[in-house]
Amino acid sequence: CISVGTRQGFFVYSCEPFARSFQDAAGGIGLAEMLFSSSLIVLVGAGEQPAFSPRRLRVWNTKTSAAICDLNFVTAVLGVQLNRQRLVVVLEKKIYIFDINSMQVLNTLDTSSNPKALCVLSPADNGYLAFPAGGVAGEIVLYDAINLSVLNAVQAHRGMPVALTMNATGTFGKKRATFRRGSYPATIYSVAFNPTSTLLCCSSDTGTVHIFSLTGLESAVTGSYSLSPMLGPVTRLEPKAATTKAMLSSYLPSSVTRIAEGARDFAYARLRSANVPNLCALRGPLPGSNHVQVLVATIDGLFYQYALDITTGGECVLEREHMLRDSASEEIEAAY
Repeated sequence: CISVGTRQGFFVYSCEPFARSFQDAAGGIGLAEMLFSSSLIVLVGAGEQPAFSPRRLRVWNTKTSAAICDLNFVTAVLGVQLNRQRLVVVLEKKIYIFDINSMQVLNTLDTSSNPKALCVLSPADNGYLAFPAGGVAGEIVLYDAINLSVLNAVQAHRGMPVALTMNATGTFGKKRATFRRGSYPATIYSVAFNPTSTLLCCSSDTGTVHIFSLTGLESAVTGSYSLSPMLGPVTRLEPKAATTKAMLSSYLPSSVTRIAEGARDFAYARLRSANVPNLCALRGPLPGSNHVQVLVATIDGLFYQYALDITTGGECVLEREHMLRDSASEEIEAAY
């Protein structure tokens, strides 16, 4: 399903078949996050009406068309994550963790400034949470939102992260690969795994969605960390090959070294326009099938579905395209 917040209200679309399954025109919505494909949806106002403040979070039941509860915060809600056990609310400098059944706050985490609301909650019941540490560029904190304890800190990137995601089980806690989207700078909008964690898609402002293969990759990369399995001590892997790699890298400019380290995509999908914020997702493959669906929702109100043959890769085929709004007046604030 796709949830869409607009200046007039919010919509919910089913993808198969594609249809608008719910709509409400109560007011401007800046965030609309669903609990999987259930009737539960979390809404945050866009700030255009007093009743829909960006500091107020509302849990809504689409079956009864009624609010379950409201939560008010001191500063604006920038992001929301939820699974069957936890609701995570991200402010610029705080993260609140709620029990989703009782809606009682369980813990509050103080963070460094996080204006992009970078935070991801595992969809699995293990409740793993990841967010930027802030003190060190590229460091990610792994937190157990069930037992309310820090698991680890991972040096995940050279620079400050701009996108985070977890696979369906949230159980792989060590560096597995480095990917190269392209040779030119780009702003990454979103990243997402497929349900079986064999593919990773990445969308950016270039108008291209890149799909990377995760099969057959080695995880023995110097400086990576293992959670063994997620709850064990930190282990730094230092294979002999890494020594040779480091020696060779010392003779190359840093830009050349970064390009040489990244694996290229094996498939891609072209959108109709660039510089349009969007979210991408992967569906499949089903048992016995070689085809995966690449799904993209854009902030200008378009939904794309592409077909990807995982045996051949290459350019994905556009299967269908739909509008996520009825008219130009339905300006989209967010799509999830």
